[in-house]
Amino acid sequence: PGPLVSPEEAAAIREAASKELEPSVVDDYQGGDKVSHLRTNSVAWLWSHDHPAVDAVLRRLSKMINLPLAHFEQLQVVRYESGQRYQQHQDYFNLSAYVGEQAKQIRKRTRNGNTNRVGTFIVYLNDAQESMTNFPF
Repeated sequence: PGPLVSPEEAAAIREAASKELEPSVVDDYQGGDKVSHLRTNSVAWLWSHDHPAVDAVLRRLSKMINLPLAHFEQLQVVRYESGQRYQQHQDYFNLSAYVGEQAKQIRKRTRNGNTNRVGTFIVYLNDAQESMTNFPF
């Protein structure tokens, strides 16, 4: 099998994302999002129909992990410039960690946990010389 993302697809995805990049946000636990010093990078969210390369990569990943595309989020393209970061975090909501109004909002946002993120797949679209991703948990 070939690579998940070819160099040509990586370039096409970077180009498509460059037109959509916005400051990244974090959950405000009130039912919305906010810009925060905890996450200083930029992000673009791309649908399969935004570019053939996005569609090809998502279909390839779907086949690889045997999960229908209907269960996928949009492709999240994240750009870090020198000095930018995203502090350690979890890519899902631990429903038992919230109480009161926060718990109500998180349960609503994740449809009582049914749409909570169950996996994250990371692919570098360039030669990231100074980057670091770790999974301490």
